[in-house]
Amino acid sequence: MAESAMAATLTRHPFTIDAHGRAQLNRAIARVRTSSLRQFLLELLADIELRKRLLLRSADHDPVALMTAAANYASANPQITPREKEALHTAALVARVPDLLWESACLLESPNLLDGPQLVIRLGTALRSALNQLETRDPPNGWLVRNAVGLGVYEDQNDHKAWHAARLQAVVALAWSQAGAARCTDALPRRAALRIVARDQRVH
Repeated sequence: MAESAMAATLTRHPFTIDAHGRAQLNRAIARVRTSSLRQFLLELLADIELRKRLLLRSADHDPVALMTAAANYASANPQITPREKEALHTAALVARVPDLLWESACLLESPNLLDGPQLVIRLGTALRSALNQLETRDPPNGWLVRNAVGLGVYEDQNDHKAWHAARLQAVVALAWSQAGAARCTDALPRRAALRIVARDQRVH
């Protein structure tokens, strides 16, 4: 398999791509029972170069473990409604992927891997497409996911929708803080990384 062959070239580094990481990511996606949300994740994470970066892990660097932990914390938050649960799980799973890509690029350089900036640009393109398709297939969940990752209602809008969007984003941010704390590591910084790569993007 291409991923395994690529990992074999990294013998000088304590990083690996193995069946555990792939199975963990597949379980996180399969846990989403709503077909439109599951399809959104499959479309967004279909890029093999993106998956290589996310599946690379070591003793103190495990992007997929952080993603799945954050998704679990978000869906277990008592402040969300049952209707929001799967959408928040989905949004939290991918909300900090740009940060993870940058972190991986800083930790490991390899001619077999695209660097952080290239992948973040590709992620922005994939995210726009996946969100648009989700909103076409399932407008309510599309709205929830888009706003939970900070790409929907503008913050200066003073109405109920803006408040709702801010609440969703707070749930995702808290989930990532909890995931980081649970692994005795600093949580990834809360920044609107997805907004940077997907809104008003000029690179096509």
